[in-house]
Amino acid sequence: MSGIYDFYVCSQKKQKSVFFDRDDESILLSTGGEFAIHLTDGKYAYSSDVWGIRGNDKLLTRFLYRWFEHNRLNLNYKGFQGSGIQHLDKDFCRNVQLDVPTPHEQQKIAEILTSVDEVIENTQSQINKLEDLKKATMNELLTKGIVS
Repeated sequence: MSGIYDFYVCSQKKQKSVFFDRDDESILLSTGGEFAIHLTDGKYAYSSDVWGIRGNDKLLTRFLYRWFEHNRLNLNYKGFQGSGIQHLDKDFCRNVQLDVPTPHEQQKIAEILTSVDEVIENTQSQINKLEDLKKATMNELLTKGIVS
């Protein structure tokens, strides 16, 4: 599928679509297979195998996203039921209990974790560039040797 809008399916990977049906900030959870989560902001679409969740003025979407992200393994283990291809038990998600700090604290927590993610992404980008440089250097040295 090609297009300009993100299209979410039961996977950590995003696809593209020429259409969008949502234009908001949401958490998208895969409902089949295993736990996958995305935080959206803007125009996007998602398949019927994805469950969309939005926060409210007492439980901020970005904070809830971080909570789901932190509890990924537990949710994958306890939240997916069935034989064969397991599916997300929506009642399990609806009934999850969590301590909710004030909206101001939620905002700060989400901001701090977003900053950490940005540092990780920038660091990973630098590592990828250095790995590419190393591969190119190795190729040059091992095929042509050292030219004096």
